[in-house]
Formats: sequence, C-alpha cells, structure tokens
Amino acid sequence: MVNFQLNRFVHRAALALLAVSMTAVRVCAVTPFENLVTNSTKGFLTISNCEDFRQHWRESQFGQLAADPTTQPFATDLLGQIRDRLIQQNFAIEIDWALVVASCDKELAIAAIQPDHDPAKHASVLLMDTTGRTEEAKKLTADIEAQLIKQKAHKQQRSLDGIELTTYTLPRQKGETSGRQVVHVHQEDLYLVSNSVDVAASLASRFARQDDANSLAQDTTYVSVQTKLKNEGGEQAQLRWYVQPVGFGQIIRASRPRSIKDKTILADQGFDAIQAMGGTCNLTVGQHDVEHHTYIYAPGEEGERFRLAARMLQFPNRTDWSIEPWVPTDVAAFSRFSWKLQEAFEYSTTLVDAFAGTDGFLNDVLDSIRDDPNGPKVDLRKELIEHLKDEGFVVSDNVVPTTPSSERTMAAVPLKQPDTVAKTLEKVFKEDAYARNSIVGQHVIWEILPSDNFGGNEPDWGNLDGLDGFEDDFSGDDTSEISKDQNSDFAITVAHGHLIISSQYSQLQDLLGAQKAAAPLSQSGDYQTINDHLLELGAGDDCARFFSRLSEVLRPNYELLRQGKMPESETMLGRLLNRVLGPEDKTEKRKQELNAQKLPAFQLLEKYLGPAGSFIQTHDEGWVIKGVILSPEVVQKHVKSSAMVGRPRR
Repeated sequence: MVNFQLNRFVHRAALALLAVSMTAVRVCAVTPFENLVTNSTKGFLTISNCEDFRQHWRESQFGQLAADPTTQPFATDLLGQIRDRLIQQNFAIEIDWALVVASCDKELAIAAIQPDHDPAKHASVLLMDTTGRTEEAKKLTADIEAQLIKQKAHKQQRSLDGIELTTYTLPRQKGETSGRQVVHVHQEDLYLVSNSVDVAASLASRFARQDDANSLAQDTTYVSVQTKLKNEGGEQAQLRWYVQPVGFGQIIRASRPRSIKDKTILADQGFDAIQAMGGTCNLTVGQHDVEHHTYIYAPGEEGERFRLAARMLQFPNRTDWSIEPWVPTDVAAFSRFSWKLQEAFEYSTTLVDAFAGTDGFLNDVLDSIRDDPNGPKVDLRKELIEHLKDEGFVVSDNVVPTTPSSERTMAAVPLKQPDTVAKTLEKVFKEDAYARNSIVGQHVIWEILPSDNFGGNEPDWGNLDGLDGFEDDFSGDDTSEISKDQNSDFAITVAHGHLIISSQYSQLQDLLGAQKAAAPLSQSGDYQTINDHLLELGAGDDCARFFSRLSEVLRPNYELLRQGKMPESETMLGRLLNRVLGPEDKTEKRKQELNAQKLPAFQLLEKYLGPAGSFIQTHDEGWVIKGVILSPEVVQKHVKSSAMVGRPRR
C-alpha cells in the first residue's frame, strides 16, 4: 500500500545479512551498533547475535532446504553471487564469507548514512564485533587488501586521534570525478569497512571514546518506531531493520547520480508524512518458522498529517474477512484490502499530474474521454469510479507447463451497481481497435491487446491536452482484422458483482468457464491454519490480510532456473532477482550465470515450503504489520487437530 525506493538498501542488506547467516556465524561485548552510528543513519539493518541467528536458520524450513544435498551446491552458488554483488556495489570488494564467519559471531550490521544530513552526501558502512576473533579478522583484512591491490588501488595508512585508518583509492573510472575509496578500521573489537573516510574515522573515534551522543538509538523517530514494535510484541528480535524513506531516497540519488534522476515527486506529494519504518524478524519461534513485525510511522493530527496525493492513504480497519465462495483453492497467493477507493482516485490526480509533468493532466484525459466526439463519451467518475466499494482483493496463480509468463494476477473490486459498470466497459471498449470481446458463460470478457501486436495505426484518442510527445508512430496494414491468437495485455470483466481485471485472459476464462465450481479457498486447510495463527498474533480489526503458498510462489521461478530462462521471468521474484543480479546498464538483458539444469524436480523440495500470512492494522500514527511463515509439519498437525475436534470450516 505504501511504496518507497527501499529496494536498493533493504533488499540488498537483507539478502546480504541473510546470506551471511546461512554460512556464518555469540553476545556483543562491543556497544550495540545502534549506539555507535549517529542519527544521520537513514537505513540500518542488524543481526544482534549471528551465532544464535544461524542456529535458528538451520532449524527453519529455508535452512533445511539450503542444506539439502540435492540443492546445497546450487544454493551456495546463488547466495554467493547475491552476497558478492551487494558488497561489490557498495564497497568494490568481494568478501570471503568463510572469513566473515570466522571473524564475527556476535553483532553484524549494515548502515546507510547521510553525512551531516546533506542530501548530496552518502556513505555505506559494514560493522562487525570481532571480540575474541582477532587473528581471524586479520586474515579477513589480508583478503580484502589483496583484492584491492589487484585492482591497482593506492594504499594509504594514517593515524587520526590515535586511530589507524587504511584507505584504498581505486583508479578513477569513466564518468567518475574521483576514484572510489574503501576504508578499513580494526579498532580493538570493532571491525569496520566503509566507502567514506570521514564516516569511518568518526565512527572509530566514537567507539574509542565510548561516545553515544546523537546516536541513532537516541533519535526520537527511531525511539518511536522501536517502542511501538516492543508494544506490539516485537521486543525480542534476532534481526532488526530501520529506514527513513525520504533520507534514504536522497542517499540513493546521491550514490548513483548517473542512473537515477533527482526526482522528489512522492515527498512533494505529501508521502514524506511517513517519517520512518522499522521491523523485526525471528526464526523458529514457537510454532512459527518465521515471525515478523513492522511499523510504518506517520505521526500527525488527524486530517492534517497527509496532504495532496498522500491523502489517498486511507485504509479503514474492518472485521469481516470472509472470502467469496467463487475464489478457487488452487491459488499461489491471496490478499484482501480495505481502502477508500473513490477518495483515493480523486486524491491521485495531483500525483498523476506530477508524473506527467502537466497540471490538470488527468482531468484533461477524463474530460476528453467524456466529451470528445470521437471518443467513447463515458464519464468515468460517474459511470465507473462512483460504483466501486471500499474494498477489494488480489489473487495470483500459475499455469503449467512453466513459461516466463506463467504467473497470472487478478484484482477484483465489489460494485454497487454491476450492470451499470458492465455497460460502461462496453461503451469504453466496443470501438477500441486494441480491444476484443468474448463470451464466457454469461459474462463478457474484454481483452486489451498491446500496441506492438499491431501493424496498423494507433486508435484516435481524441485531443488530450498534455499528451504531446507521448504518441508513437505506427505504420502498416489496417487493424480491422485482429488475430485471435494474439496475447492480451490484460483482460477485464464484470462478474459475481465485481469488477475483475487480470494480467491474462486465460485466468478469467478459467475462473468463469469452469464446468463446475472449484473448492473454495476458504475451506483450504493451510488457509485456515494461517488464519488461526494470525488471530493469535492479534488479527481481527484489520485493513489488509495476506496469504501465500511459498511452494506455488517459488515454483515458476525454480522451473525457469532449470530451463535457463530466469532472466526472462515476468514473476515478481524473477524481476527482483534480475534487478539485483542484472548488469548496471538496465538496457542490457541479464544472462543466467547459474547452471541449474541438474537441480532436482521441484516436487522433492515442496516438503520444505509451507504457507505464509500477514495482516495490517491502521493505528493513530501509522500502520502495524504482523505475519508468520509456517512449516508444512505445523500445518499438517493443525489440520489434523481441527478435523478431530470437528471444527466448522470458515
């Protein structure tokens, strides 16, 4: 529901620390790193006790999966690539994680820092507590130095306030004004690697003086987030993370000025009301393989804290979370939300205008659709938006055999007057050269075809102010004859009292064309089990619920790996991996470097993968998210126990 550019730090740091825990890893004698880093830290992720975390990891379904003899070599290779890429992009080195294991079995942290709170400055820091592991840490230092010298880095050692700093300056690359630097400090039990000399020196000095003034731990926003997490059951944490979205976004832009445009649209549109977010994660706690807590902090007076487009963040809590009986059980994931959609649409206008770069852009488009004599003459506000109820759900599934587009996603919103909306769709699409309709059962499905499927001219969109420069040139044959075997860009229909939009026509066809109704998701044992565990965590009066089957979510990605087609994946996970592992030049297509052809059949791995679920609750100053991942054994025991007591299906 809230989307910020956290992927560069959160995804990378989480993957890096998770990977360390799998191959690495007692209680910290060095001051906790939240007391060492200053309040200029905009992103922070820490494992407080690596040895303990690693033990819990081994007991979890993911640890068992990674240790399975049939997948262990592949898992080690994949995680190694991820670790190396994440560290390489920030520190220009590839750390030997076996040496990290030997050097640090206590606290390990990664921080994204904005020196002096200056939006033009950035720094990344890797911190380790090497208490009792001095000799091992020296070997790690030697390995890092050997790599940097091989890259022809210039080594410089100096003493600053009694602190020994070793700085390596790499040769300047094309487009750089100066060579990148890697700074290393091993001060007593503190092991530090950074890309900023000033930050490294400052942190080492703070450590030597035991100075915690202006620390992250004392920052009022950080304290507010941590206090809320503790009050919501997240006090004990094996892993903790924290991000200030606005400051972190500035760090991203400062660190990659050539590839990221200096845009602050979200902040300008009021989303800076979200001052921070943080969370905890614990492995193998009670019956939970994974238990996580998150708090999104947006303080302020009701009616005043959000402005412009951020006013769309209205997610009222509700208690009815029943699932429509026509939602089939064979889904990969199901999520349901409560959202004031009509108000959200109106508040979104300034956001659309900002991205378009033209004030009044969206209203001009809507007016043209309504008034242009060559257009559909539909008032979308009155004939569509006003009929949406304040809730909806999203379903995803997979089709076999697996292809890069096997993942299908469908969104549905209940309607106040379904017949009116069905007529609206007909008016909008019946003269559209990019649309075709088909009858499935008693329902009309409209398929919208992508423009690159056509050799003809683009349809007449009317005179839309602000669209100059957006039109593409088309040439070729007439589009009156549309091939029935062309793939749709998306499909839309009105059925079961809902407006339903799918990424693929086949998903709607399967849903509406079944000869007999499939068993409903609400009666599925794993869904029931997740639901019960969420209730134990405090679910009930919520604004969103989520359920997923990890086996089905991961299946298409695994099969694509075996086929050597992962870079072509259109799944969410596939896109994330392609982003993390892909080339810096995003116009280049990633090549799959992993040889996964010898991986075992996916059926051999399903025994490790259970379901996941979470819920979100709207609070006075933000949102609380809680969730779990369960092992298949816990689900089986719960289903068996429920059957024995004859619990009614919900």
